Amino acid sequence: RLEVPRQGCMTSSVFLPLLAAGRTAQNTPVARMITAESETWSPAKWREIDRATRAEEEARQARARRGLPPLPMTPTHTVRCGSRDCRPGEGNLKHAMDKHGKFKQWEQPYEHREGFVQSRLRSPPHRPRPNVEYAGLVALAARLAPRGGPVLLAAADWDYRELALNWYLHARRLGYRGALVLSMERALHELLLRRGVPSFDGGALLAAWNRTCLQRHIQAVRMERHLAAAALVEAGHDVLLTDATAVFLKDFLPRLVGAPAELDVLLPYLLISLHISPISP
Repeated sequence: RLEVPRQGCMTSSVFLPLLAAGRTAQNTPVARMITAESETWSPAKWREIDRATRAEEEARQARARRGLPPLPMTPTHTVRCGSRDCRPGEGNLKHAMDKHGKFKQWEQPYEHREGFVQSRLRSPPHRPRPNVEYAGLVALAARLAPRGGPVLLAAADWDYRELALNWYLHARRLGYRGALVLSMERALHELLLRRGVPSFDGGALLAAWNRTCLQRHIQAVRMERHLAAAALVEAGHDVLLTDATAVFLKDFLPRLVGAPAELDVLLPYLLISLHISPISP
């Protein structure tokens, strides 16, 4: 039998025939992970997952035949690289550096396990409730921007610590007192506090996404920051959510605040030109 580590989910081991190169190997084990999500799958969905599981095993064997080490089971994120703090951009699992000695942001090789991913929770692990999960964030925003004032929010992790500091300093230079960083780990939160940057420690909220089908650290960060912004809106704040790479050069808030009341969403011109077809008069 082929046993699967629990990893927070119920598991079971079953025997299924394996069809490879036109031949059937009897009693070849294929692991099935049974969760609340996978119990809803149809027979066709199970066949799809089983095919993927077999292909994954074949890929493992192919790597072994080539003398290559196994891939990591999951993408990783860390603030410590050996005995030192990770340099900016170094904390995520990388395949290699480019020719300029810089880490490739999206090169994160790991063993994608389709059955495991598909069996995970496919909805947010919590709701954007301002008085529950995000009470601390809302309290911080209320101190910085009283009476429902505008909040400028950027999310960052340890890799982006210098960018987060740069983002905040430019916001404060323009007099934006409602600027704060949603820190995705305690190390960054503590660092920013030492540097006088308002920060909310969202590490525990981010960790809750480990129960979902999102595998990459960056995926969970991108989802969690939107829930945080939604909680601030629910608490009565106007919120501008930006990337930590944004650099504010001029005071733009009056133009946003002066927008027509019926305007609900603003999109960058580049986004409109790339993804939205023009409408004829």
